[in-house]
Amino acid sequence: MKHFNVNRASALVLALAFAYAVRAQSGALVQAWRYNLRAHSVEIRINNVSPKGITAFNMTVVMKHEDGTLTVGEAGADFSSGIGSLAAETSYDTRLYSAQTVTNVEAVIDVILYADGTSEVQNKRAYDRIVTQRKKTWRVVAPRTK
Repeated sequence: MKHFNVNRASALVLALAFAYAVRAQSGALVQAWRYNLRAHSVEIRINNVSPKGITAFNMTVVMKHEDGTLTVGEAGADFSSGIGSLAAETSYDTRLYSAQTVTNVEAVIDVILYADGTSEVQNKRAYDRIVTQRKKTWRVVAPRTK
C-alpha cells in the first residue's frame, strides 16, 4: 500500500470528499474493518452489493493511529487473472499492514470494474493504473500470432 502522512485538516477535507463519492458508488461497499495488533494489520471487508461480478476495485484508505497521526493510501484487488470476478452478493477481505496501532479506518471504494465491461470511476488515476497493469499482464500472457 502506498501511503503518506498528512495533517488533520487535509485528511478531513479528503475524507469528506471521498464520503461524497461513496454515495455515488452503488456496486460495492466497505462493510467493516478490524485491527489485529499482533499482526499489525487492518482487515477491511468489501461487499459486492451489485447484481454483477466485480473484476477489480480500488479504495482510498485513511488510517488514524493511536498517536493521532493519519496515514492516507490506496488498496484494491484485480480478480481478472485469478478468480475472474468477485461474484454478486459476496464479500472479499483485504489486509493492509500498519506498523503503528490503528484506532480508526475510513475506506471509500472509488473505482469498480465489472465483468460486463462497465465501471464506476471516482478516481481516474487509480482506474488508469488498473487498466495499464491489465494491458501489461495481458501482453505477457497473450499468445503470439503469426
